[in-house]
Amino acid sequence: MKKIITLCFILCLSVFAEDERVTQIRDAMVSGDYTNAIPLFDPLIEEQERNIHTLYRYRGVSYFKLNEFEKARADLIKALPGSTGGLVEAMLGETYLKLNDPKNAIVYFDKSIELAEDDESRIALSRYYKGEALASLAKFSEAKAVLLNIDSNEATKDTMEAVRIMIEFCTAKQAEIAEKTANIDDAEGYYDVGYFYSYYGNYEDAVEWYIKAAQQGHAKAQEKLVAIYLKTRGTPQDCAVAYAYAWAIISAQNGSPEANEKLDKLAKILGTEQIELGNLKAKALLEEFPNILKKIPSNQGIDPTSANAQSDVPEG
Repeated sequence: MKKIITLCFILCLSVFAEDERVTQIRDAMVSGDYTNAIPLFDPLIEEQERNIHTLYRYRGVSYFKLNEFEKARADLIKALPGSTGGLVEAMLGETYLKLNDPKNAIVYFDKSIELAEDDESRIALSRYYKGEALASLAKFSEAKAVLLNIDSNEATKDTMEAVRIMIEFCTAKQAEIAEKTANIDDAEGYYDVGYFYSYYGNYEDAVEWYIKAAQQGHAKAQEKLVAIYLKTRGTPQDCAVAYAYAWAIISAQNGSPEANEKLDKLAKILGTEQIELGNLKAKALLEEFPNILKKIPSNQGIDPTSANAQSDVPEG
């Protein structure tokens, strides 16, 4: 890494007038002294109008090395307009991974891959990290597909070893999920799988399983659907809000005090159209699924730390 930083800084120095501070920054970063490198950036950033993106980029790298990921993200976002070959995008992807935001990480790894041109080793590394991000969302099949698309001739030995470990991990988790879901035929089983996916932040798959449980009267699954639809909505006009309102109606009828509170809050912020749509959806669900008000309790779901826990995902 020190060699890479040295080379990059030598290439970037030419855009600045001779300045001893730039040399000091370079020397500090090459020696791994990021703590002392960061204050040296501040006056340069204040003075520079051109080439400021390069300064933000390397200060962002310094923050990243010090595990100050929020500050790293802020600087790297400012560095994006000056990015070449997807370098800043790749670094942002890694930063979002460290911030436990795999969805945004995937967005930037995709951009990095698109912009990397002929840098095959960096493309391979971005694909690996994208696979890691997908695995952290419990999207093991998608992760495995991305990882299997990495050419061993284009990646370093270290990257390929990380790829091998991650593929084994994804394969094991695929088998575990297949076994867990093979013979489920009750609401509690459906809820457990939904809880697992929700823990990972994979709300798309969580909703699928929570709905199956909720349709059979699982009170906690109905509450979870309200929370997810509200969390993943974009604006109050979204259909997701109407779905949240519908499931809140059902959950309230199923005895949930929490759902009653949410209904009161939603009624104050939703328009007439959304409330009407929510009422119609609730009515349709009640008519279609006669067991939807069974009031099935919950054991709070499987413990994801003992099965497919997010912390189990191997890091590169």
